[in-house]
Parts: sequence; C-alpha cells; structure tokens
Amino acid sequence: MTEADFYDMAPVNFAAKVEGYNEKLHRERNDLRMVAFLSLLPHTDPKKHLTLDKFSREWWPLPGDEVAEAVKIDPVVPEDVWSKMNESRKKIMQNVRRSKSTGKAGSAGK
Repeated sequence: MTEADFYDMAPVNFAAKVEGYNEKLHRERNDLRMVAFLSLLPHTDPKKHLTLDKFSREWWPLPGDEVAEAVKIDPVVPEDVWSKMNESRKKIMQNVRRSKSTGKAGSAGK
C-alpha cells in the first residue's frame, strides 16, 4: 500500500483494515501456541491430561482469546409456560384420538 492509497482511504476501510490485521496477528499467535503445545505434549505427564484448551487458558493465554462463560439454566419451568405446554399437549392428544377414531391420517398436528 502506498502513502497515497493510505490518504485516499475512507475511515471505514481503514478500520476494516486494522481489524483484519489484528485478526491475522491473533491467528498467527494462535498457530504458534498450537505448535508449542504439540511440541510440548510428548514431554508432559500423561496423568495430568493436558489439552489444548487447558494449555491455552493456563499456560499461554492470548489477549484476544474468548472466555467461555458457564451458562446457568434454571431447571424450573415457569407456571404460565408449563400451563401453555400442557394445553398444547392436550389439544394434540385430542386431535390424535379423534383422527384414530375417524380413521383420518395426518390430522394429528393440526
């Protein structure tokens, strides 16, 4: 890229170029980290079960790494949702029974 191209560039394009360059740097550093992991793996204790994820988090974290947060799911279904689910299930079961008694196939989901 020449200096003239740099000055003629729109700010949006410059921002995209910077973002792409940063992504490229992260990919290269990640590749280097993976090569280091693969080189180190035969010399580690097999009882410690070293994984690439563990190596990346604990031994060689990079600034651009995404930290996966544990998702907590509430196992209790709210009462209004539960009642709607039951109503829908009852309607479906009624349609199934009705279709079996009349002999019409395929009307169970309607």
